[in-house]
Amino acid sequence: MILKGNFVIAIFLMLLSGCSLNTETKKMQQDLDSLKNILISTDSLMKGLDNRISELEAKSLLSELLKDSEKGAILTIGESGYSSVVSDLGVLTVSLENVSKYASGTKLTLRFGNILSTTINGLQFEVFYAPKTENADYDYWNEKSKKVTLSKSLEKGSWTTTNVIIQDISPEEIKNIWIKNVYHTGITLQNR
Repeated sequence: MILKGNFVIAIFLMLLSGCSLNTETKKMQQDLDSLKNILISTDSLMKGLDNRISELEAKSLLSELLKDSEKGAILTIGESGYSSVVSDLGVLTVSLENVSKYASGTKLTLRFGNILSTTINGLQFEVFYAPKTENADYDYWNEKSKKVTLSKSLEKGSWTTTNVIIQDISPEEIKNIWIKNVYHTGITLQNR
């Protein structure tokens, strides 16, 4: 009888320990499910943050482009009229009068308007250009440029025409040019 009683106690303890293991397994499964939910939530949050970072980077590039474009003049091939360009002396105007083939490149005929009351000597500027593309982002404009220094002065209150030669790109490949970084080396004022 003692043996039978011990056997019943042993079976009862085994069942009790089985219940205990089952309870611990359920608790571990709940913890695991909770961690999975946290990971899913974190992944969703990270995707949202990645999207927001991409948006902010795009806005930053656009802001940089717009800030630079306020100082420069973007001229479109085939369009008439002029644009204003900010120099270190003040505002000038510039127009793209003609675009033609020149040797292995392109000749741009630019016309600067000096609306200031002083003659500007040694006007310096950069012409940025790039092949036609659907994606004209900030890097597009930084693809190629040419620094130019004019040998002739910009007389006060008048237009001055100059040619700029760009090598290794045909007129058909250019859609826009961007004139910026406009500086001078001297001025001439009238004596009275």
